Amino acid sequence: MKRRLALALLCALPALLRAADRPNIILILADDLGYGDVGCYNPESRIPTPALDRMAREGLRFTDGHAPDSVCTPSRYGMLTGRYSFRTRLEAGTLKPWDTPLIEDGRLTLPALLRQAGYQTACIGKWHLGWTWPTRDGRPPASTEGLGNIDFTQPIKDGPTTRGFDTYFGVDLPNFPPYAFIDQDRTVGQPTEVAPLTEGGINRPGPMVPGWNLTEIMPEITRRAVRYNETAARAPAPQPYFLYFSLT
Repeated sequence: MKRRLALALLCALPALLRAADRPNIILILADDLGYGDVGCYNPESRIPTPALDRMAREGLRFTDGHAPDSVCTPSRYGMLTGRYSFRTRLEAGTLKPWDTPLIEDGRLTLPALLRQAGYQTACIGKWHLGWTWPTRDGRPPASTEGLGNIDFTQPIKDGPTTRGFDTYFGVDLPNFPPYAFIDQDRTVGQPTEVAPLTEGGINRPGPMVPGWNLTEIMPEITRRAVRYNETAARAPAPQPYFLYFSLT
């Protein structure tokens, strides 16, 4: 499903960008969504999806799509760059905690292309494509012993706002450190506590902001996405926008 949406969008881009009225684009990537989970594809689905079913009735459905991979990082890389991730250093699996950026500096991305066409671009939600994490001791970032050596007083480089997005808010992964929201290129608050490891929750050691709660991630990024959509649509001189809403 991920590849299908990406291909459909990329195929439609030339016509969209030539149009006199450039439409707003909202791309929702649902982590771990199965083909048969959405009602319009499977009437016997146990998950109610009335909004998506309505979009299907009023728009188009694609029934012959293929994913570039079945896991997080390569799917996101393929969707945002149009390339297979096995052409990068990541030939299998996903990025690990504190990994460096997978999207190469200077690589044309979907949001960068849309920015060239006059769009404002935003990424809200899960990133999982790597950052350049600053450290206090100049050594590679690590947190296997708890807090680790990451310097959260410094900006986190080479993230979404350097790969075509004007704005970013979200988390790297819900179960990867740092256990904190990231706004643009800084954590919201200082991760000063060692995260407690729990079965089915935080399962990798690392720093956490005080009071962090995994269950608050989805409601907060959803509020942010809705707010971005409403604010951009009501602007006095509205500019076409591209919102990449990446669920965790």
